[in-house]
Amino acid sequence: MIDWLLDSDPSVKWKVQRDLLDCKEKEYNKTRRLISTKGWGKELLSYQDIDTSLWAGGIYGPKWKSTTYTMLSLMRMGLCPDNKQAINSCRLFLDKGHYKDGGINFFKSMTVSELCVSGLILQILSYFDIEDDRMHSIPGYLLDSQRPDGGWNCDDYRYKVSHSSFHTTINVMEGLLEYSKKYSRNSSEINKSLNAAVEFLLEHEVYKSSTTKEVFDIKMTYMAYPHRWKYDAFRFLDFLVDFEFGYDERFEDAISLLFKKRTKDGFWKMQGKYTGKVFFDFEPYGKISKINTYRALRIIKWYERVKLDV
Repeated sequence: MIDWLLDSDPSVKWKVQRDLLDCKEKEYNKTRRLISTKGWGKELLSYQDIDTSLWAGGIYGPKWKSTTYTMLSLMRMGLCPDNKQAINSCRLFLDKGHYKDGGINFFKSMTVSELCVSGLILQILSYFDIEDDRMHSIPGYLLDSQRPDGGWNCDDYRYKVSHSSFHTTINVMEGLLEYSKKYSRNSSEINKSLNAAVEFLLEHEVYKSSTTKEVFDIKMTYMAYPHRWKYDAFRFLDFLVDFEFGYDERFEDAISLLFKKRTKDGFWKMQGKYTGKVFFDFEPYGKISKINTYRALRIIKWYERVKLDV
């Protein structure tokens, strides 16, 4: 199993070395450096227009080939934060999207910043260590927009919604968490906010209606990658690992679902393909997946550890 995972694209191999084998930083970083020169990372970088620092000619569209979604993929793959092509694109996010309310707004039809996009862009900017005073207004905008139930909903500006959105909430959570890893500003407020958001999702047992306890959306039970802006149960479990969250019985059903998805040979498949154009698929859908097998083993390793601490 491990040898099979190590025979992977550098974007998978370095994470296996770090998270499953507990290799030393020097060793896995040597592999990580290859992302820009081999495999999927090299190919994605090759599609950038060097003159404009854009992918597919746009900041947010077309989906999923635009600069935003290509940068999300590169970030999630683990592209080294000092990559010059990525840094140049990060500057565009602020130049073209930083809005008067402190968030990110790429859309002429909107008079407020878009919460999902603000969360996504904050995560990218923080990951690539961007030094620009404008980015530090984004966490404040997101914190001020948190709803009483602990989550966020990007439809708040258009409708009087009564409930937070799974999708908006995970996008904001990931942005705030990445920011808190890199910067000390508002750390206690961000931590409090993230715990409230985790509580919101746990009240829904990760992927269920809080009232009926039925699956809220069947797509939330798919193990999809890349996530784009979509929420699913396993994306939230990934977040809990990154957040170093402890045990809570309310995520047991999601863990059980993860185990049920394991094939008889001990692997996990690639599930869920969101409508839209892509440069290429990382792995074939419906087939055994090295990405998802790594993700599942990482989650299980965390789960077994936190359960022992109870």
